[in-house]
Amino acid sequence: MEVLTSTNAAEREVQLREQGIFAGLSEDSLAALENRGCYVEFENEWIAHENEQMGFFYYLVTGVVDITKQDVRTKQARTIASLVPGQCLGEMSFLLGTPASASVRVREAATTWSIRHNVLRHFICTNPDGGILISNIAALLAQRLVQTNERLVR
Repeated sequence: MEVLTSTNAAEREVQLREQGIFAGLSEDSLAALENRGCYVEFENEWIAHENEQMGFFYYLVTGVVDITKQDVRTKQARTIASLVPGQCLGEMSFLLGTPASASVRVREAATTWSIRHNVLRHFICTNPDGGILISNIAALLAQRLVQTNERLVR
C-alpha cells in the first residue's frame, strides 16, 4: 500500500470525475471532496477483512478487486463479486457503522480514492451537494440488491 502525494496523483492523472456516485456534483464540490480524501495504490494485498472495522470508504479509480465472503459451512472464501474502476467499496460499513461485511483483495494493481467515514459524513451533512452524493450511494446499493435478487431466483 502506498499513499500518493497530490503531485504523484496529478502526474498519474488520477482524479475523481463526475460519474458514478459522483454524478451531479458540482466541480467545486467534487474538488472539495477529493481534497478531503487521498489516493492509495494497492498491489496483490487485502484492502479489508470481513468482520474487521474499516473506517474508510473507497472508490476504485484503477484496477480490479475481488469481494469475498467466508462460506459458513466450508469455511472457504468465496468470491461474490469483482469490482472495476468507477465502483466503490466500504459503503455498507460507512452507512451502518459496522465492520466490513466482506473481504476485499486486489486482483490487479489498484488505485483507490479513500476517505475516512467521519470526514465523508461531515461533507454529506455540510455540503450543498451532500444529498446528491448520498442519493447516488443509495442508488448503487439498490442496483446491487436488484442484481443479487435476480441471481437468487435463477
